[in-house]
Amino acid sequence: MSNQVATTNGENEISNANDTLRGLLTKMEPQIRAIAPKHVTPERLMKLAIAAYSRTPMLQKCSVASFLNGFVLASQLGLEIGGPLQHAHLIPFRNSKTGGYDAQFIVGFQGLIQLARQSGDLSSLEARAVYANDDFDLNLGTDPFLKHRPKLDGDRGELVCFYGVANFASGGFQIEVMSKQEVDKVRNSSRASKSGPWVDWYEQMGRKTVIRRLLKYCPMSTELATAVAAEDRAEAGESVADLLDLPEGVMDGDFEVASEEPKSTTGELADLVEGHNDKMADSAPPADDKPASGPRKASKKAIDFMRKLAGDANLTDEQVLAIACTEDGKPEGTWASVDDLPGVVASKVIEYLKGGK
Repeated sequence: MSNQVATTNGENEISNANDTLRGLLTKMEPQIRAIAPKHVTPERLMKLAIAAYSRTPMLQKCSVASFLNGFVLASQLGLEIGGPLQHAHLIPFRNSKTGGYDAQFIVGFQGLIQLARQSGDLSSLEARAVYANDDFDLNLGTDPFLKHRPKLDGDRGELVCFYGVANFASGGFQIEVMSKQEVDKVRNSSRASKSGPWVDWYEQMGRKTVIRRLLKYCPMSTELATAVAAEDRAEAGESVADLLDLPEGVMDGDFEVASEEPKSTTGELADLVEGHNDKMADSAPPADDKPASGPRKASKKAIDFMRKLAGDANLTDEQVLAIACTEDGKPEGTWASVDDLPGVVASKVIEYLKGGK
């Protein structure tokens, strides 16, 4: 019975998180419509983003601000998050400064191809994987030449290399070739080498890697340069906030671009305390937080869930502690940290954040 209760509680938490994100994106729809290219619809962009969030538990641990930044950037570029086209991905990375997780925008292979073709400077752009039993001939230098005839019947053998070819609209072409060992070196230097697209879509990531190197010799549109810069930021653990090209009014109100410095919260905290719901404060704590004999610390699961709810409301640990003291009827500063909250107090704060904010 206890396992069934735990499973139900976990499902409810995920459902609540999905509803929170869906509500935020719904409010943002007019702004997303203003920045998205005409060939995509906000409804589809939001639907795919919510689907990616729902099926990726680690994304649900990421800060809402980082997820929204990545989603807005993808919308700005006209790229779908996940979905059948695999234009772009939001990959969870641990933030060494906060100890939490951030969702980082990573452009996919098909996304790079689409942005490059949209620029009008290239008449075609392609990348392929070469296997040992394929017919492959390469000549570089003053008379470059590349011929690739894939083996279509039987075993193609082991993966050998990747190549990319760009044909310029003004005439001429550029070839780039990378061995599997070179691609693996790039993969091993990535913070996402053991998860996400590098694991699920290795060949596409290899093709994308050679395309990225090829693009260094090609003219790039602002959109393409932005996508490449965003991926570099992700690898460096930096925010993409300053890459967002937002018209006036976007991310106003309930939405804001993540900043390095925490905002002033005195007024917001006062509003939260003033709007406190006594019924929530007096509600019984969850079964797993009831002390056996006297107060005991809240479970890690309860603390993590409380922090996620607080993150959705853009609240700091200091604010949560102030709310906890209000809930417990104690003077501010009684509890040294959120992790020290007794189970009964933590359960009241959870209920308050879920229903009183």
